Amino acid sequence: MACLSRTLARKGRNTHGSQSLHTLALLFYSTAPCIDGRGRSANAPPSIRLQICSEKGIYMINRLLPSLLTFMFTSVLFIGCEAGVERSPDPATLRVTLKANDLDTTIVILSDTSRFSRWDSFVLDVSQGRLYRGDNYAILYADISGARISGSTVNILAREWLNGVPITYTDTAEITSRNSRYIKYTVFESPVPPGDYDRLHFGLRASEMLINYPKRYVNPVQLPQGVSPLLEIPLSLTLQDGKITEVELEIYPFRSLRRYRDSFLFDRIIEVTRIRQLQ
Repeated sequence: MACLSRTLARKGRNTHGSQSLHTLALLFYSTAPCIDGRGRSANAPPSIRLQICSEKGIYMINRLLPSLLTFMFTSVLFIGCEAGVERSPDPATLRVTLKANDLDTTIVILSDTSRFSRWDSFVLDVSQGRLYRGDNYAILYADISGARISGSTVNILAREWLNGVPITYTDTAEITSRNSRYIKYTVFESPVPPGDYDRLHFGLRASEMLINYPKRYVNPVQLPQGVSPLLEIPLSLTLQDGKITEVELEIYPFRSLRRYRDSFLFDRIIEVTRIRQLQ
């Protein structure tokens, strides 16, 4: 073998990484003849040739080491990335709607039975939505815009004509159960990881109900003492990536109320009426 190999053997490199790199360099230089300091073929005595080749070989190996390290690291990294990349699933979208039950339309206050009015108001505060899978959960927001709005307020007694146009203060036509219905609100719409879920949590509270017919009544509303504002609704739900799933909730606005002194306690009678995949 050429004199460079004798020099490397004498140096006694003992680390695996250094041995490999020096071996690569050794293979490159082992076929080259030893030369003297002026670039001519060496015919000097062996001891002199060994010294010249040793210095020249080590210098060239040190020059090559950064390039060899870069090549080996890049090759390993590139191969690893090619083998491990998989397509991530697209998020699913959960939409939660809330409306009053269309059969729950009246309440008796003192001796008066309420009737529909365009001024009626029963504002619900909906917030802190979470969709659970066991102990893990996804946070729900009010809309898909990315603004991260955690809740909204809705007038659960507001009505619309059967063509979907909301009834306003300026409408003069009589409002009945045959020509109108309660408005359905979207209270949450959020991207969530696809998969199976088992329950829905959100906060639901109210502070006041306003009835205008046959008399004007303003009634404070509160949760029963010791009751958490958070509701837990069991459900069985499978969300698919890239699909919109809608959970429809209905609340009984008047059946949920019971008189307590000068206010109403809000028992929040609510149910899941439908779960459907929209696309």
